[in-house]
Amino acid sequence: MRSRRPFPRFMEIMKEIDSQRVALARHRNKLAPISTLPDELLLKIFATCVADQPLCQLNSPSTRYSECITLPDWWINITYVCHHWRTLAIASRSLWTHPPMFSPVWGPEMIRRSDSLPLVIQWSVSDPTWHPQFTWQHSSVPDMITAEITRVKELSFCSFPHGTEIISKPLRGLSATQLESLSWKAHENARRSPQPVVLDIDCPNLRRLFVRDIAIHWNSQILRAPMLVSLVLICGLECSPRAPSTRQLLDVLRSCNKLQTLTLKVPIPRIAHGVELPLDTDTPIPLPQLQCISLQWDCRSCTDLLNLLAYPASVSTQVHCTDNIMSQTSLASFFDAIASKYRSGSQAESIRRCRVVNRQLTEDKVVTRRRMQQRDTVTYITVQGFTSLQLGQEEQPCFSLCLGAGTRALHGASTHLLLQKKVGLVYGRA
Repeated sequence: MRSRRPFPRFMEIMKEIDSQRVALARHRNKLAPISTLPDELLLKIFATCVADQPLCQLNSPSTRYSECITLPDWWINITYVCHHWRTLAIASRSLWTHPPMFSPVWGPEMIRRSDSLPLVIQWSVSDPTWHPQFTWQHSSVPDMITAEITRVKELSFCSFPHGTEIISKPLRGLSATQLESLSWKAHENARRSPQPVVLDIDCPNLRRLFVRDIAIHWNSQILRAPMLVSLVLICGLECSPRAPSTRQLLDVLRSCNKLQTLTLKVPIPRIAHGVELPLDTDTPIPLPQLQCISLQWDCRSCTDLLNLLAYPASVSTQVHCTDNIMSQTSLASFFDAIASKYRSGSQAESIRRCRVVNRQLTEDKVVTRRRMQQRDTVTYITVQGFTSLQLGQEEQPCFSLCLGAGTRALHGASTHLLLQKKVGLVYGRA
């Protein structure tokens, strides 16, 4: 009679071998120099890998699937080097705060690993006509964002103008209590659409709002965030929406009295001269913390807005007038508006010496529809003013006025006015 095979003993031996193999795999090679690095230094190296190799989705349309996602040696590979690195990386929650929104697997997984830390979300919305393989994003990604909206610290969108509802609709009525920065721009190759989108989301701590080539409705709640320090609204002339009403513009500016940077390269309404019914236009809008203002529209509309704002004399002012022909009256009104900002103040000084600087700048522009390059040459004349205390030519001028004109194929002739004010200026006095 044959004896039974010792299966229990065999299984015990195999388990012991497996446990020893696992222990050997987890054993750190103390002879390798990298194994002697402390955990704190390793985590700094991991964080550098995350910052240097962010995941991104191709912005421009492409019919090749391999071009839709860029994975340059994804930093996530460090979690597969050894057990020690994996344990250290997974335990560090700050490494997982940038979830890739194009991945249905790693997006939720990184959100889970980040635990309760603030999130930084970047989402490039794909056009289903170009990338039908990414249509799942239009429902899954908004769900992921809205589920964690109270944790989101930074939001960055890149979308097609005709697909803005995919982003704005799920966010309506939500409260993003930790959101500090929101950026929304259109794809470079997308057709522009002036249809405004309403972005009603409560952001009590929002500090920076950047919108480019996406028409945001001026009644949107996000434009009235009380803590805004930077408001940048840019729309190209070929896709500019309708100008806001005077009431809408004044309401937004009065709500954002903490602004340090104001950029309005969008249609600006006429506030004075009876073009629209003046609504409390005699009361200046105080912006005491303003440092830089940039406007782009016709000269008279920009002049009206500058006359209405009250800001320090040290503000750097940039105005791009889109008038094809500028009258002498319009220019005189504009300079009067600028001069009124610098006539008074405890730091006001007289200009004793002026210098004129001529320069030419060549701007490269790419016409995406025709895939052609065109070069525009803009000639600038800069008038620099120096006070009696500024004797050296190398010193920063007290007052700098830059006048320029260039012919642009898309927008016709335009005039640039750039004023940079470093200290006070007494206008019209010797």
